[in-house]
Amino acid sequence: FDLLCQAGFDGVLVHDDGIIVQVNETCASIFGADVAGVLGKKVIQFIAPEMREQFDGDSPETVVLRINGDRVPVQTRAVTIPGCSFRLLVLRDLSAGRLHGRQQRNEEERLRTLAHVAFDGIFVHKDGRLIDVNDAFAAIIGYAVEELNGLPIEALIAIEQRANVREHVRLKDT
Repeated sequence: FDLLCQAGFDGVLVHDDGIIVQVNETCASIFGADVAGVLGKKVIQFIAPEMREQFDGDSPETVVLRINGDRVPVQTRAVTIPGCSFRLLVLRDLSAGRLHGRQQRNEEERLRTLAHVAFDGIFVHKDGRLIDVNDAFAAIIGYAVEELNGLPIEALIAIEQRANVREHVRLKDT
């Protein structure tokens, strides 16, 4: 059991009536402490004050406190260990995923801004429909940006060239 707890990517702790009796390194690091700094403490002292009343161990999202007071969003799952009074609590740190999501949104915004100030015509498509175009692309083909979003790309290709373009796209996709 101890080996499984240490091998996991999530934080794992075992408590007996709220007192932490076993904890893995990942869990201790979520709390901003070492293992010795967590053992013997009450689980509830690591739960943010506003979350304590409704905290039951199973939460799609709650907030825990690090030793230094920093707040960490986590997902939790709790189970009672059969045949004894111990409960197992698993914590998944959600902060890294949120940071990644925020960085991705910032990067998308940066690229969108860059595309819209470029002199070259740039468009983004999904499943054969335009989902974003810059002003230069709209000017090149003689449409307003608003008219192009959602338009099938095929509508911009001369009828006699559509079969050639489809074949070219098919070959590039394989």
